[in-house]
Amino acid sequence: MTQSLVIALHASPDVQQRACDLVEQVEANRAAPVRRNARPRARGRPHWWPRSSYVDQVAEIVPTNGLVNRETELTELARFCSGTDQYVWWQAPPWAGKSALMATFVRNPPEDVDVVSFFVTSRLAGHADSIGLVDVLSEQLAAILGRPMPSTGVLTLRDTYRRSMIRDALQQVAELGRQLVLVVDGLDEDGKSRPGTGLASIASILPSLLGDQVRVIVSSRPDPPLPHDVADGHPLRQCRIRHLDVSPHATNVASRARRELNGLLQRGKAEQDIIGFLAARRGGLSAVELQQLTGLPPFKLEHILAGDFGRTVVPRTDHGAASSHRVYVFTHDALLEESVSQLGPALIDRYRARIARWAQVYIDRGRLENL
Repeated sequence: MTQSLVIALHASPDVQQRACDLVEQVEANRAAPVRRNARPRARGRPHWWPRSSYVDQVAEIVPTNGLVNRETELTELARFCSGTDQYVWWQAPPWAGKSALMATFVRNPPEDVDVVSFFVTSRLAGHADSIGLVDVLSEQLAAILGRPMPSTGVLTLRDTYRRSMIRDALQQVAELGRQLVLVVDGLDEDGKSRPGTGLASIASILPSLLGDQVRVIVSSRPDPPLPHDVADGHPLRQCRIRHLDVSPHATNVASRARRELNGLLQRGKAEQDIIGFLAARRGGLSAVELQQLTGLPPFKLEHILAGDFGRTVVPRTDHGAASSHRVYVFTHDALLEESVSQLGPALIDRYRARIARWAQVYIDRGRLENL
């Protein structure tokens, strides 16, 4: 173990908890048209946005220079909010631009609509299962209602609070003549809905009994099909499916990102290690964590991450962390899977083992401090 892996940082409870989470998650991971930027007309920020950190996180998914050639789709999403259908399911293959479209809509809602959202991704800890859905939606609903977040660690109680807050939020928006819309992007990336996990799928806990003031928009790839725990009468089993055309702009970005990834893997050990640790972690790592795992000095790590990694790895806000901080993640889940494939199972296992050894240092230090 290199000296960098045992840097004597104070093992605070937050650090100890994150180390435990890292160990658990590492183990769980074994098993050419005219271009017009779609910039919806400026609107005032909803009153509750400043109270929700997740809304700011969604802003990081919106393309920096605006959405290209998606005005029709944004208009259709806005029209759905005031229509009669309560569910709609947008489907498209990888790199079609689904998340960019949904994030742009969430950040530019119609005048009389409050949008709460959840973007399913394994690239951030706690964002790829139904527990993450409950927590993230509860945070936004609490912001709408002006209430504190429920402080229970019991999942069934947290879900009960979420359902109660949906009812209260619906009543509040109805009294104001507004509409509540739920957007869930990436149903196909639900990482813990497989049989044997003991966890309900994200799709199964989406609301099935809806009032006139709520609409649900989901998006995913065409496959896999809905999990078996989704009830036969659930709206997802009979709602309209909207097939999204692949954006040439998104395809070009995908091609450039994959070329960048392959180039980075061949550049040197430092670049390979950064990609390897992120691929093995699957949930994002902070700059400090990457520094300790790779053994790189801060100035060199910062130089690498600020350089040619732009289309491959970006900083994001880890909403699932004990305290809000920035972590580095792959720009798309397809790049995460591509990294795992390119590095191979043996090398990925070695990176996982190094993460586990590093995390164990903090766990052991915490135990010693508590003696």
